Amino acid sequence: YSVLEDDFPILHINIGTQDMK
Repeated sequence: YSVLEDDFPILHINIGTQDMK
C-alpha cells in the first residue's frame, strides 16, 4: 500500500481508498 502511494499516487487514491475503507 505504501509503495503504491509512493509510486502511483493516482492509483493510491483510486485503489488505496477502496482498500483502506
